[in-house]
Amino acid sequence: MKYGKDLEFRCFEYAALLVMRFRVPVLTTVVLVKKSGPREVANREVLGGRVVRERRFDVVRLWKMDPERVLRLGPGGAALVGAAEKTTLPLLARAARTIQRETKGIVQSDLLFILQALSRQRYTAKELAGVIPKETVMASSLWAEAAREGRKEGRLEGAVAEARAFCIKLTREHDPEVADRVVPVIEACSDVDRLHDWGLQASQLPDAEFLRLVTEQSGSTSRPAGRRRAPRPSRRAKPKGPR
Repeated sequence: MKYGKDLEFRCFEYAALLVMRFRVPVLTTVVLVKKSGPREVANREVLGGRVVRERRFDVVRLWKMDPERVLRLGPGGAALVGAAEKTTLPLLARAARTIQRETKGIVQSDLLFILQALSRQRYTAKELAGVIPKETVMASSLWAEAAREGRKEGRLEGAVAEARAFCIKLTREHDPEVADRVVPVIEACSDVDRLHDWGLQASQLPDAEFLRLVTEQSGSTSRPAGRRRAPRPSRRAKPKGPR
């Protein structure tokens, strides 16, 4: 799961569901990959300003692991070696060999993908290709999912960039007197629908009114995808010709 303000609650929720489903004790451990993770993970219930119940969860910080010790845990541990600060390329090679020797098929591909992904922050693609078989990694279901997500993110980024350019162009053309104040707001916006709305309104509203519209909406919550704002009442047309 990703870090978030509700991480502690989700840990409690998943553990409770497992207990209810299997009627067995559940030990929840949060594995942190990045140093930006929380210092502790605890679900606290507060009533009247007082903590009435607290559930703390064990936390493992991968970058603090001893890679030699983790490697001795078998193929599952070998896949995590890349996250350790004290790892080396020879250790990564040993981890890859352990995975190849003790697993096969999609499990092997997925574990090698994890090993490669956790190692990217310390080694170049060329260095990793020398110790982790690329063709096996590319057969991983995780690699295929990452590739799909990457393409999706790329398309979204392209759509946002195109909408921003459209909005900025119309703003500079129709509202030059407020463009310097509006363009930074446009550049900070990632809502494609809103950017298109602003671009269309730039060609219809007077400068001051367009500035007010953009500054007011920039601080509001983005509209859910697929929803459109109700049509605006008709306004007076912008004067033609030089201002």
